Amino acid sequence: MQISRLRVGNEDFLVSSMIERCPKHMMLRELVKNAFEAAAQAPEGARRVEISPVMIDGYRKLSIWNSGPGMDAGELRAMCDIASSIGKPNALDQNFGMGAKVASLPSNRHGIRYRSCKQGRVHQVVMGKRDTQYGRLLQKVGEGRLEEVADVTDDAKLSGHALDADWTEVVLFGQRLEQDTVAAPYDGDPAMPPAWIAEELYKRFFSLPTDVAFTLEEGCNTRGGAQRFLPMSARVDRFARYESVAVERGIVIHYFYDAPDAKAPGGLGSAHDALQPAQNTAALVYRGELYDFRPPWAWLHEAPVFGIPFGAKNISIFVELPDDFPLLPDGYRQFLRHNHNLQQNVLVREFAPLALRHRPKWLLELLRSFAADAGHVDHLHGAMKSLFRNLGVRRRWWPPGDGGPRPKGDGSIEYEVAPQIVPLRDEADIRGRGMDKKAARFYPETHQLFINATYSGFTAFAGVLEAEFNTVDDLELLRKAALETAEHLLTYRICRKLVHALAKREMWNPPEVDQATSMYSLTLAVDDNAELLPEARDEMRDRLSDLLAPDPRLSEARDRLASAMEDILALRPRRSGASPMEVVFRVK
Repeated sequence: MQISRLRVGNEDFLVSSMIERCPKHMMLRELVKNAFEAAAQAPEGARRVEISPVMIDGYRKLSIWNSGPGMDAGELRAMCDIASSIGKPNALDQNFGMGAKVASLPSNRHGIRYRSCKQGRVHQVVMGKRDTQYGRLLQKVGEGRLEEVADVTDDAKLSGHALDADWTEVVLFGQRLEQDTVAAPYDGDPAMPPAWIAEELYKRFFSLPTDVAFTLEEGCNTRGGAQRFLPMSARVDRFARYESVAVERGIVIHYFYDAPDAKAPGGLGSAHDALQPAQNTAALVYRGELYDFRPPWAWLHEAPVFGIPFGAKNISIFVELPDDFPLLPDGYRQFLRHNHNLQQNVLVREFAPLALRHRPKWLLELLRSFAADAGHVDHLHGAMKSLFRNLGVRRRWWPPGDGGPRPKGDGSIEYEVAPQIVPLRDEADIRGRGMDKKAARFYPETHQLFINATYSGFTAFAGVLEAEFNTVDDLELLRKAALETAEHLLTYRICRKLVHALAKREMWNPPEVDQATSMYSLTLAVDDNAELLPEARDEMRDRLSDLLAPDPRLSEARDRLASAMEDILALRPRRSGASPMEVVFRVK
C-alpha cells in the first residue's frame, strides 16, 4: 500500500515544544550518559569521564569531558539536530537522538559549547536560544566570517587539552554570561545544594561501566580535590549487609543495610560520605539506571509495604528489571512505561510483594531485633481475633510465601487474623510514615497497624485521668499509670474500629473500605473517647490500688461493722484467743 508521509507543519514550534517540556533535572543524566557511551569506545586504559569547573570569560562554568571517538566538523554540526545521533541508531528502547541537547537547552539558553577533537583537530559548535528560536549560534572565524562550526585547535592547545587522542567536551553557559553553572546550574530556579552533582548522579545511576574512570574534579564535590565517583553497585563492600536475590521473570532484588556505625574497609568511614547520599530509599533499576527513585521521606512512608516495618532509615531495596522486560522509557527517560495495555508508568511499589516475600534471612533477623516492644498491647491480638470470629470476617491476608487466600479442604471458615500492632515513639519515624498529628495507620499489604503513641489524643486522655486521681502522692507512678491506661484503652478502640471496617469488605467497595480504615478515620476513633472514662477509672484504680487513699465513707462503714462485731462477740464466749478487733479485720 502506498503512503504519503506526514510532515512537520511548524518546525520551529515543534523544536521549541520538545525542548521546553523536558524536565530540568534530566540534564546531567543525559550529558553523563553520552559521555560514558563515548568513553567506553576509547582504548582500554584510556576510558575517562571528568566533570570539572572551567573559566569562560572570567566566569565559572560546568564542563563534562570524555575520552573516546571525536567528531569532525560535519559530524559536530549534524549532531545538533533533533533526533540526530552520531554512531548510534535511533530506537525507542535505545537512543532517541535528542536527549543531551534537548535536556540541556532549557537551562542554557545563553549557550552550550561542544568541542570535539578528532585526529588532532578540534572543532566547536555553540547551541543556544536567540529571540524565539533554538539553534547553532554563528561564530566569528577567519576575517570576520560567521560559521556554525569553528576550528578552535589553537585555542584548545592553549587551554591545556592534549590533541594526541580523541575527546569531546561540553560546557554549560547557563542563562546569562555571569551565571556560575557549577554552583547554580538552573540559575536559582531551583537552588541546588553544594553536593548536587553527586546527589543527582546517585539518584540516577545504579551501575556504570567498570572500566571507565569517572572523576569529579576539585570544585565539583564537597570533599575537595579530585574524587572517583562510584555508584552503589560498586560500593556493596562498604555496607554492613548486602544481598541480591534472583526471583521470577529475571528480576533481581537488591537488599542493602547500612548500619549507622558501620565502617568501610580501609578506614574510609561508613557507606555515607560527601559523594554518597544516605541509604534509605527504593527504586527500579533498568539497564543500570534508577527510575521511580523514592526519596527518604517517601521511602519511610512506604517501607512497611515492602516488609520493612522497622529500620527503614538504614535499609534500601532496589528492584532490577531484565533488559527484555516489556517496557519502554518515556520520551525524556524520566519514567518507565509498561509496553502493553494503557502503558502506565512502572512503579517500584508494584514489586513490593516480591521484595517482601524474598527478604533474606539476615534481614528478617535484623527486623526482629528492631521490633518495638509492644508492651501492654500484646493481649489485644486475642481480643481482635475473637471480634473477627464474632463478626464472621473471612481471612484475606496470609503471610508471605503462604500461597495467598484459600479455603480449607473441609469447607470450614478460616477467620481473619489480627494485624500486628506496632507502637511508634520516635518522632522522625512517625513523620517519615506521614503519621504526625494522626493516631494510627493500617497497612493492608502487610497486615500491620502502626500506633502513634505520641499522638495528642493519648496524652490528653491521660491528663484527664491524672486530674481525677490527683490524691496519689507518687506523681511519676500516677503519670505512668494514666498514660498506660490511655494507650491501652484507646489502642483497643482503634483496633475495634479497624476490625469493624474490615468486616465491611463483603458489602462495601474497596475505596469505601480504604476510607474507613484510613489514618483519618482511625484518628477520630481516638478523639471520641468520653464514653471510655468509666472503664478508664476502673483500670486506674486497679493500677493504683496500693497508693489510693481510703475512702472516708468506707472507713466509717468499717468502724460501724467493728463496733457491731464487738457487741455480738460480747454476748457469747470466745472460742479462740482472737480479740474482737482481730476478728473484724480477718473478716475484712
